Amino acid sequence: LEDASTERERLMGHIQDLTSSLISANQSSSGQNGRNEELRSELDVAVNQISALSREVDDLKLSIENQKSQIEELEESKSQLVAQHENEVSKLRDYVESSRQ
Repeated sequence: LEDASTERERLMGHIQDLTSSLISANQSSSGQNGRNEELRSELDVAVNQISALSREVDDLKLSIENQKSQIEELEESKSQLVAQHENEVSKLRDYVESSRQ
């Protein structure tokens, strides 16, 4: 009976130790879960920022392409105007030359 009582006390102590360890592990796990949630939230914010920046980059690329097209059109118009001007100047020179004679 005395041995059974001693064994019972030893097992109760062991159960208390295990219970304390389990409580401690749960508290640690809860803290880790909270930290994981914080990190997940920070990650979500970062993903949203990256998405916004990607859209901005796409918009800038489109704007650059549009500006390139406008520049090409202006260059073409400039070339046409220069050719037209040179033609007019040539005609005027011819007119002045023929007038001198």
